[in-house]
Amino acid sequence: LQQSYTQAFNRRYGHVGHAFQGRYKALLVEDDAYLLQLVKYIHLNPVEAGLCREPDDYPWSSHSHYSIGWGRGTVETGLVKSIMAVFGTGIIDDYALLPVKPVEAVLPDQPVKGATTKSVETTLDRLLSIVAQLSDLPPSALLESTKSRHVVQARRLFIYCASRVGYKMSEIGQYLGKSNTSVSEAVEHVTRKLLDGRSNWTHWVKQVLDEADSSTTVSHSRLSKS
Repeated sequence: LQQSYTQAFNRRYGHVGHAFQGRYKALLVEDDAYLLQLVKYIHLNPVEAGLCREPDDYPWSSHSHYSIGWGRGTVETGLVKSIMAVFGTGIIDDYALLPVKPVEAVLPDQPVKGATTKSVETTLDRLLSIVAQLSDLPPSALLESTKSRHVVQARRLFIYCASRVGYKMSEIGQYLGKSNTSVSEAVEHVTRKLLDGRSNWTHWVKQVLDEADSSTTVSHSRLSKS
């Protein structure tokens, strides 16, 4: 973007300088809900600029890939789609931009910086208890080494939800006594289930996250196995 493409673009259109009239900059966004707001904000920009009446009308936007179709293959929508599966009841309902809201109504109060700040409000103990209760297991079972499919699935659910509320892979791994690789694989496993449209996983994740909203303190203490 800053070299060969910019040079070719400038030669073709008679421009000078950076392709974006400023240096390209990537911003780190860690919060899932904030990411959805940013996607909406970007797709509403052509409407705000008066280039079209609806986001789907702008030919250079990927909005339609998110709002009305997923199988076109030219845009990687997997990450945002997996987040939508957790935060809403359906893709269209989750991402609906009509009636179009002003950009100011879409963006959060705090502007984007180099990285978003996250707020971990749910203890890992609390999250473990929620998952254990939903799985009809004692919390200590999720901390033990076992090949039980039911326990493994419950642990994966816990790991995924812990990552979604803001815990780092290393924090989750330390709590469970697992490696970062094992934690990452669990997150990827659940993500694939969500992308496959497994309604039971979507329901479980949403149920855990909704229940976890009631917790407001930060702790990394480990549950006793006794």
